[in-house]
Amino acid sequence: MVSKEQLQQLGDKKVLGGFNDTPDFFELQNFRVIVGDIEKHIENVPILEPSRVPEWIDEWRQLFPKGLNSINRAYRGDRQACLNKMKTFVKIHRYPKDIIMKATQKAIKIAELKNFEYFPQAHYFIDKHGQSQLAGLCEQLDDIADARSRFTVL
Repeated sequence: MVSKEQLQQLGDKKVLGGFNDTPDFFELQNFRVIVGDIEKHIENVPILEPSRVPEWIDEWRQLFPKGLNSINRAYRGDRQACLNKMKTFVKIHRYPKDIIMKATQKAIKIAELKNFEYFPQAHYFIDKHGQSQLAGLCEQLDDIADARSRFTVL
């Protein structure tokens, strides 16, 4: 059985919106979900935990170009710095891996058109002095996905 506390945790992690509970259903952002249905699908919710970052950080770094930038620094940056910063990023921002990957791919495609001029190393892309290009792009993608979910195409 899924508890009210578990659903609240999912809400805190930006997976679910606010909810009202009654004995037979939970109301989630204008949707009614039968309690049994949420139990069936709860395992499929893409919650990304910082402890899972080591499983895919190399895949993420591979998105960055090989080689050195104009000041002879590797675009892929330092693996350990990427790992530490991404764990912190995930803990704070709670974006799922697919959003992080899509945001990074988008940034790299745009940078490629500019011959990677002024493109940061991977660990600085995550965070540099408290500012994150990755967070901004993830937020954009999340906003687009949220806007699309509000409309039905007939």
